[in-house]
Amino acid sequence: MSTQFEDVFDNDKGWDGTLIVNAHLEAKDDAAADQVEEACKLIRTSALSDAEPGCTLFRIARAGRLFSIFEKYSGVDAVKHHLSTEVFKAVNAKGEELLAKVISIVTTIRAIMSSEFEGVFDKDEGWDGSIVINVHLEAKDDDAADKVEKVMKEVRASVLDKEKDKGCLLFHVARSGRHFTIFEKYTGADAVKNHFASEHFKAANAKGDQVLTKPPTILYYREIM
Repeated sequence: MSTQFEDVFDNDKGWDGTLIVNAHLEAKDDAAADQVEEACKLIRTSALSDAEPGCTLFRIARAGRLFSIFEKYSGVDAVKHHLSTEVFKAVNAKGEELLAKVISIVTTIRAIMSSEFEGVFDKDEGWDGSIVINVHLEAKDDDAADKVEKVMKEVRASVLDKEKDKGCLLFHVARSGRHFTIFEKYTGADAVKNHFASEHFKAANAKGDQVLTKPPTILYYREIM
């Protein structure tokens, strides 16, 4: 949905290996948001079909008029192929009609924190079903970024240990220089609360002021598909 996608990989920026694309969309109104949801579903169907063998993951999450799309590709050529498909072009052409704005974040995945988390799910906000959390971190410098990466590896190992963090279904970490995006999926609000209460989360969060330029940007969504 419209930005300058086509030129992103034309410059030599070290886009080797697996790539993560994390797009954030904001629809103009509720009716437009419903149309965006349907359009994203069409793109997802194409991306995960035999027509796009280089796409290995495509998740869509929605919170009202806001959307987060988390995609994983085998490399630059796979992303370029995705952007060239007729389905993507057709949906992208509707961007100005439906969207208030688009922020597209592209990062190289690496196999590789303070904020008010605790009260998010205490209110009745309709948090039923699977919950997606999308976090963005910015490290103070390169050394701090390496420390963030190390911490996130440790957190991920604990999160995916079902005995330590029950209810976490997905935890992806991607890095581009000093910037990180984290895509998490939980079975529900209780699982998220359990994650925030875990010792590994508290230990990582306590280091945030030392290594981050600002508190994390954290977005919560209901997963669509």
